[in-house]
Amino acid sequence: MKPMCNSGIFWGSVLILIGILLIDLGIKILLGRSSCYGMSHRNSIVFSDAKFQYSRDQEQYSSVFGNGFLDLSNFDSTENKIIEVSAVFSEFKVKIKKEANWKIIANSAFGNINMPNNNHTNFGTYNYKSENFNPNSPKLTIKANSVFANIKFFY
Repeated sequence: MKPMCNSGIFWGSVLILIGILLIDLGIKILLGRSSCYGMSHRNSIVFSDAKFQYSRDQEQYSSVFGNGFLDLSNFDSTENKIIEVSAVFSEFKVKIKKEANWKIIANSAFGNINMPNNNHTNFGTYNYKSENFNPNSPKLTIKANSVFANIKFFY
């Protein structure tokens, strides 16, 4: 019988543990937090679930290994605004106002981004505009990024 330190199971487990610790460290560095498990902040989720309301001072909403909901239905289109919604290994739902002047720039890598009309993209870039989109009026631009995740826009 071989000693355990020579077995592939032992070294495979060690490599997996090191990988998990490196991912944890990366998330901590990116988010500036001391612990990231089950955390939700004003505009980000890690290993958790959260609901966000639109706020004029927030430009980015993100979810990593979580479930998010963002309500943009109270957006007031008096000025141009760019918001970024990012999901990695997550589910993110975004409620938008049908009558507002907005456009979605969807970027997906092995994920899924569903538009309000049920069109979607799984890989690459897809642009979608509201029915009454006017490029000369103040507008909301939503940059949606999905990596192994699902983002769904609906009214």
